[in-house]
Amino acid sequence: MVCDVVSHSSASFQFAPHIEDRFDHGPKQKSAKRRCFSFLVILFSSAVVLFVIASVALILTQKPVNFDDIGGFTYGDSSLSHGNYSFHARKLGDGKLVSHSIEDVIYSVPKSQFSFRWLHDDNMVLKVGDDYWKFDTNKADPYGSRKPWINPGQIRAQDKHSDFIFNSNSKFIAFGRTASQGFRHSRKCLYDIAQLENGNLRNFKPVGPFASGNEPLQLLEWNPAYGARDFVFVYENNIFYQESPDLPALPITSSGSEFRYHGVADWLYEEEILNDAKALWWSKSGEYLAYALFDDKNVSKIILPYYTQKPYPTYHSIAYPKAGDAHQPAVFLWIWNKELNTTQMILPPDELIEQNPDLSYYLFSAQWISLEEFENDKRDYLIVVWANRNQNQIFITSCQYGVPFIKEGKYFPESGYHGGPYDISAIVGYDKERDEIFFTAIGEIIGEKHIYRVPYASAEDNVAPQCISCLIENCKNVEVNFAPSGNQMVLFCDTAYQDTVAYLKKTKNILQHWIINDGSKSANFKPVFDIPNIRFDTVPLLSGIDANVRLILPPNFNSKYTYPVILHLYAGPNTFMVSNTTPMPLMTFLASVRQYIVVSIDGRGSANRGWKVRSPLYKNLGSPEIDDQINALRYLIQKYPFMDREKVSAFGWSYGGFASSHIVEKDGGDVVKCSMAVAPVVDFRFYDSAYTERYMLQPNENKDGYLATSLLNSTAIQKFKKVKFFLAHGEADDNVHYQNSALLAMALQDHDIHFTQLVYTNQEHSIKNTRVHLYKEVDRFLYEDCFQLNYY
Repeated sequence: MVCDVVSHSSASFQFAPHIEDRFDHGPKQKSAKRRCFSFLVILFSSAVVLFVIASVALILTQKPVNFDDIGGFTYGDSSLSHGNYSFHARKLGDGKLVSHSIEDVIYSVPKSQFSFRWLHDDNMVLKVGDDYWKFDTNKADPYGSRKPWINPGQIRAQDKHSDFIFNSNSKFIAFGRTASQGFRHSRKCLYDIAQLENGNLRNFKPVGPFASGNEPLQLLEWNPAYGARDFVFVYENNIFYQESPDLPALPITSSGSEFRYHGVADWLYEEEILNDAKALWWSKSGEYLAYALFDDKNVSKIILPYYTQKPYPTYHSIAYPKAGDAHQPAVFLWIWNKELNTTQMILPPDELIEQNPDLSYYLFSAQWISLEEFENDKRDYLIVVWANRNQNQIFITSCQYGVPFIKEGKYFPESGYHGGPYDISAIVGYDKERDEIFFTAIGEIIGEKHIYRVPYASAEDNVAPQCISCLIENCKNVEVNFAPSGNQMVLFCDTAYQDTVAYLKKTKNILQHWIINDGSKSANFKPVFDIPNIRFDTVPLLSGIDANVRLILPPNFNSKYTYPVILHLYAGPNTFMVSNTTPMPLMTFLASVRQYIVVSIDGRGSANRGWKVRSPLYKNLGSPEIDDQINALRYLIQKYPFMDREKVSAFGWSYGGFASSHIVEKDGGDVVKCSMAVAPVVDFRFYDSAYTERYMLQPNENKDGYLATSLLNSTAIQKFKKVKFFLAHGEADDNVHYQNSALLAMALQDHDIHFTQLVYTNQEHSIKNTRVHLYKEVDRFLYEDCFQLNYY
């Protein structure tokens, strides 16, 4: 196995090495040792260059998972029906009086219910409700050319809400019905595969090691080669291969166990590194499968209780390394050769192994490429991104199966140009015929995310990017999905309080587009509440950086009156709150029905505006971002007399709860009179290693920085006497452990400080199943305790 490596150092990210896996690994293996050498751009041509650029951009601007998992309601979930009582709105002057429950707002905010898949020929399948439509994108009117892809009545009742995954030539469809939820991105599903002929489904076959129909799988992936009907799946942390839906499954790995994962991520990788449960990757040819093995046997475990009506609770153990822990998940990367049924291990670069002999490095990503379209090279190359534990060094390796030699390594400087003072969110497409790169970015216009095109991308002269979505009406935030050819895309446009509109665009005529789904005209768009007004502003900060601000104003806003103020904050590193998207339902309710002003502020540490804005938080969480929230809010209250300076509260979830609690410590009730923290981190020694060490290094390298993150000291706790404080947490939180709120509550009690606390039994980080109860308790706290308002 030969591997080329590109090494890059950064002040903010790091990774570490691995050794050979000595466990039994299923079929016959090769443990050929591979090393990594300098990635030679000239060898791999523009395809590799594009991947490296995309990989470096992804790692160096990696957005941590937003703990604030509060926008993802499962609409229609009966668990949200919690006491459907109504609230009376505050009436100011001649303002309209409305009466709506929180449920009214939750169920009527825009919520798209369609999905689509590209077909190999650049046509597409769109699922709207229970209907599957095929669009011929070569027609003059793609929407008008649509026709049923699956005939009415063919979808079984149990599959109507299933995920659908079809093979490369769309002759087979796998339907996955959720059996149980895993971590944030993972779940187990019961899969059946059906054959599709002339719009009819037949020959349903259950998938599993024994094809019993009762084997929940963690993952299913078709072979991407055109016409292939084979696939792999993961069951109980082992990978299986199946040549056809009609043939039995064969194991690729056999050593999977509770804390040994093949092809799927463990908790840390799913939450903080891959942001996905999948950890296996087919080559384009379908001849090879790369997969990761995560071994957590030496990682410290967190034990979560679950209560039932039985005499004793049950306990769930999760491998969860915290900041500074000696043992990290050990990660190993393998390639399986389908024809030979052999595996070969891919080791990280020697330098990474030498720097991290304790195996504490990370595997950031893996992806196969083929250079056939560029250099008539039909071989498959695996591009892998590695990093050290502190994530301030990355190594990009290129590997080819079965070439057993080593080359020396080199370094290259990072460089790039995209024409503006903003970060690139993602490189989303490349049109080879026109040599055009497409990327998305936020920051040129406050609160908006757009797609840009760079013509003549490989030319020596820098060409200014062209905004593609800026001219589309009501398109303030975009997501993009390119067709396999790179010649066309689906553009999803969102604007606050409007449902998603999906457009088809072709790169050869970029100004033209066709609507393929107009969510704003669908039955899902039923706002029963008066829609608040959203405005944007900037605030000058003492640091010289302007803070971006979003104001959500009541529907009948009148500047002659004063309104209570809610600071809705997150403030985590490389995240943002200021966007022209629909706010979380609770904030919509508070603005629309309660007629509060909701403020969000992006100051130092926030995303989208470059390293100068992000860097102040490095090794310094809990300080500059908190100062900016307080100072910007103070500025706004002084600027706008319609903000009631005596009725100001902060609300944050997870890192936002950490921030809202530190506001109490720093402000002491001067600006913010009440504060609410849901699932807060109270000391970053209690949070996971990958996230925390990315920004804070390890505790023994930054002792003062870690001490500053802790609220568990007498000086900080005394400040809580000056505010009204609300604390809530799910006791089964696998992300920010209840330990945080338990220790904060104990400290407040030890200092005889009054506060409100809610503990949600058996609920995880998002408190999904009892969130309406939480929202109502937040509303009661604000209305009765904090603002002390009366019903009209």
